[in-house]
Amino acid sequence: MLIKTYRSSWKKAIGLMFRTKAPDYGVLFPFKEEQKVAIHMFFVFFDLDILWIDNNKKLVEYKTLQPFQAHSQKAKYVLEMPASWCKKNNIQKGDSLESYISKQNEKEKI
Repeated sequence: MLIKTYRSSWKKAIGLMFRTKAPDYGVLFPFKEEQKVAIHMFFVFFDLDILWIDNNKKLVEYKTLQPFQAHSQKAKYVLEMPASWCKKNNIQKGDSLESYISKQNEKEKI
């Protein structure tokens, strides 16, 4: 699955808000350092799997968030994927997600 990388503060703030359906790609939000990252689903009208990933590119936590929910967790990267993606791909806490963060998957940077 294609993963788009949103680097700018503006793209990180807006994310997937105001869309009426889930995109057919994932969105990666990289941060300069590990920090507490809050993700909200305000004005997002579909469920998403949200993955919080640490400095070592290991999954710290994931949650399926529904519209208008929010959650925060310490992370260096946050990956937003279509709902049920983690379950379908047997993604577990502690898994390495390096392949989803690697340079070849960051082809489309926004």
